[in-house]
Amino acid sequence: MSLGDFVRYLRAIKGGPDFWTVEEATGVPGRTLREIEQRYRRVGESEEDLQKLADYYAVPVDELTWRREKWRKLLSEALYTAQTEDRSIRLILRDGPTFEGRVLWWDLGATELDLLDGGERLVVQRHAVDDWDLV
Repeated sequence: MSLGDFVRYLRAIKGGPDFWTVEEATGVPGRTLREIEQRYRRVGESEEDLQKLADYYAVPVDELTWRREKWRKLLSEALYTAQTEDRSIRLILRDGPTFEGRVLWWDLGATELDLLDGGERLVVQRHAVDDWDLV
């Protein structure tokens, strides 16, 4: 899951405070908050801003920093590569399960896998994917 998707998720489970509320509580400018949540590629967020957001959302700062390198377009690239090269992909979901299989189709909202362990098919919504790797 990208940093933007994760921060948006954290904001939602905190009750959906608007950017002004988060800015007031953290000192992180609203413009920076919007950029983090809405960009599909890595943005220039500072370590200090990430620490402030981690404190506000009560998560370890590592939960934010490692996600900077997992922006959304990289997942698209991995799904495309898996499909066009007929490779398997492993999807690790936010709530723990891991699925591995061949990509049957994908778009900006979901992907369908032909699972390797039993021939079942599974549709996974992209916002649930926490991490991934090509196998």
